[in-house]
Amino acid sequence: DFKSLLRAKKGYRRMAGYQPELVCLLSWLPSDKIPVLTDTSINSKYGL
Repeated sequence: DFKSLLRAKKGYRRMAGYQPELVCLLSWLPSDKIPVLTDTSINSKYGL
C-alpha cells in the first residue's frame, strides 16, 4: 500500500482572471520517510 499527500498552492491574481496553480501529488511506501519536493519541471507537450 502506498500513502499519498496532495498539496496545492494557489497562484497570484493576474489580469484577465488568469490564476495559475501548482498541485503536487507525492506517493511513498509506509516504511519510507515522507518525500520532500526539491525540483519541478513543466513539459510543453502537455500544453502548459
